[in-house]
Amino acid sequence: MKIKCEYCGQMISETNQTCPYCGAENSRVSRVANGVPTTIGELKVYCGKHNLPLQKMRVFIGEDYRGARAFGIYKDESTGNFVVYK
Repeated sequence: MKIKCEYCGQMISETNQTCPYCGAENSRVSRVANGVPTTIGELKVYCGKHNLPLQKMRVFIGEDYRGARAFGIYKDESTGNFVVYK
């Protein structure tokens, strides 16, 4: 989608970090990636489809694992925040 540069008024792509005409920073830049999981549920499905051995890699998705040498992500139900841990 095209948006108007706030500095020079030219129409530029919303994915441009800077205006190709005047070099001004695009404060409304939109970053887009296709096929990238955006929820914990989608991440679990993605890992399953790609046969990633999460237990062997000691990666825990959707659970607060407190053991040694672990990586993971979960949603803290008491605060609603997502926690990424190592």
